[in-house]
Amino acid sequence: MSLRARLGLAIAAILAVAYGAFGVAQYGTLRDAILGEIDETLGLHATSLVRNVERCAREDDFPEGLHRISLYPDLTHETALPEIFVQILSGDGTALVATQNAAALDIKIPTDLSRAEYQTTSAHGHIPALRILTVPVRVDGKRTATVLVGESLHLPVASLHRAVDRMVAVGAMLLLAAWCVVGLVIHQGLGPLRRVARAAREIAQTGDVTRRVSVFPGQDEVGQVAVAFNELVARVQDLLETQRRLLADTSHELRNPLTVLRTDLDLLRHDLDAATRMEVVVEAEKEAERMARLVDDLLLLAVAETAPYRPDTPVRLDAVARDVVARIRAVAGERTIELHVEERPVVRGHAEHLGQILRNLLENAVHYTSQQGTIRVSVLVHRDRALVEVGDDGVGVPAAHLPHVFDRFYRVDSSRSRASGGTGLGLSIARALAEAHGGFLDVESVEGKGSTFTLDLPTEPTWLDDARRTHGIDLGP
Repeated sequence: MSLRARLGLAIAAILAVAYGAFGVAQYGTLRDAILGEIDETLGLHATSLVRNVERCAREDDFPEGLHRISLYPDLTHETALPEIFVQILSGDGTALVATQNAAALDIKIPTDLSRAEYQTTSAHGHIPALRILTVPVRVDGKRTATVLVGESLHLPVASLHRAVDRMVAVGAMLLLAAWCVVGLVIHQGLGPLRRVARAAREIAQTGDVTRRVSVFPGQDEVGQVAVAFNELVARVQDLLETQRRLLADTSHELRNPLTVLRTDLDLLRHDLDAATRMEVVVEAEKEAERMARLVDDLLLLAVAETAPYRPDTPVRLDAVARDVVARIRAVAGERTIELHVEERPVVRGHAEHLGQILRNLLENAVHYTSQQGTIRVSVLVHRDRALVEVGDDGVGVPAAHLPHVFDRFYRVDSSRSRASGGTGLGLSIARALAEAHGGFLDVESVEGKGSTFTLDLPTEPTWLDDARRTHGIDLGP
C-alpha cells in the first residue's frame, strides 16, 4: 500500500472515530432532551390529576367519583390523543379508571407504587417502549391510589432514529469530502518525494548527476527532502568532477616523465659512450624522482581532503616557522628570508602537517622570486586567530589566475614550475591541510610586485594555559 493510501486511511479513520464520538454525544444529548420534555409534560399532568384524586377522596366520593373527573385537566384534545395515556390505580395496583388508549395497551404495572418514579417500560405484546410516571396519592398519610401517566415513545424514537440517519448521511458526506480534500493535500504534499524518487531513478539509469528536483519557495519538511537531495546530488557531481579532473590531470602530469623514461630506456639499448650513458641515467633518475614526488603529494592531498581530522595537540606555531625557515634557507640560494615573530601563538594541530603548509608556501615563494629577492615570514596573533604571512617580491600572480592558484596542477608559469621540479600540488596541499586544522589559506598578489600568502588558524587563550600545565611547553621569550 502506498504512503498516500496509508495516510489517507489513517486520517479517514481518525475523522470517522471523531465524528462517531461526536454523533454518540449528540445522540445522548438529543435523547435526554426528548425524555426531559416528555417527563416535564407527564409531571405537570400527574400533578393536576393527583390534586383531583385527593379532592375526590376527601369528599368521600372515592372511587365512584373518579369517573367524573377529567383525565386530561391541563391538556388540549389534540395533545392528549393518542400518545398520552392515564390510569388511576387502587392501593393494590388494580386499575380503577383509565383512558381508552391505556386500556388498549395493557401496560405492565410497576411492582413498587409507593413512591413517585419515572420509568421506561413496555406494554404486553407491544414492542415500542413507554415512558411512565407513577405518583402515589396519600390521604391522611395513607396511600389511597396511584396516578399513572404515560406516553408512547414511538414517535420520539422514530424522530430520534431519523436524526441518527441524518447524522450518518451527513457524516458519510463529510468523510467523503474530507477524503477527497486530504487526498489532494497529500498528493500535493508528497509531490517533492515523487520528484525525488523519479530523479533518483533517472540518475541511477543514466548516470546524469546534473539532474535536479524542482523546489518551490516556502516548502515544508517534505520539500526540504528535495532540497537535501539536490544538495547531495550537487555534492556527488562535484566529487565526480573533481575525480575526473584529478584523473585527467594526473594522467597528463605522468605522461611527460613516462615519455622521458621510455626514451631514456630506448637510448640505453644503444651503444653509448660513458658520458652520454651517465647523462641519460641521471635524467631518468630525475624523472623517476619527480613521479615519486607526484604520487606522494597525491596521497597527502587525498588524506588531507577525505580523512577525518581532529587535531588536538598544542603546537608552537612560531617554533614550526623557525624550523621551516631554517631548512628553506639552506636551499634558497642568494635569496633573503626574513622571519618576524610578533607573537608566540599555540594552536591545536599536527606539527608535521603545519610544517608542510609553511614549507610548501616557502618553496613556492623561492620558485617565483629572483636570486636577489626577499621573502618575509611573519608570525602574529589577531584577536583569537593565529596568522602566518609568507610574502615575496617576486613575479606575482596575474589577476586572471589568482582564483585558481589553489587548484590541483594549476601553474601560472608551467615552464618555470616544471623546471624547478614542482608537481603543481603544493598550494592545493597547503590549503587542504589548513582547512583540516579549522583554518584557511588566503592570497594577495600584484603582478610584477610579489605575492603574500596568509595562513589563518584558530587559537584560544586557554590553550596556552593547557599547554603549560599538561604538556610542559616553554612559552618564554
